[in-house]
Amino acid sequence: MFAEDILKAYNVWKARGNFSPDADKKVKLMCSYCKKHNDKFVPDPYYGGAQGFEKVLDLLEDACESLLDSVTA
Repeated sequence: MFAEDILKAYNVWKARGNFSPDADKKVKLMCSYCKKHNDKFVPDPYYGGAQGFEKVLDLLEDACESLLDSVTA
């Protein structure tokens, strides 16, 4: 899913629910939390074989650590 897709989904959900006016500014790509990797997007692991799954796991572990830090700060 690309950032544009996420924002489109946000607009659909916004029409159905009660979101704050700045909620769209809070949407971030998972890789924006990475500290150890420079990737912009989490790739589809099925196109990278076993290494593809390892790479996605590494990216998400890196990003989740930083995301947790930002939530608990």
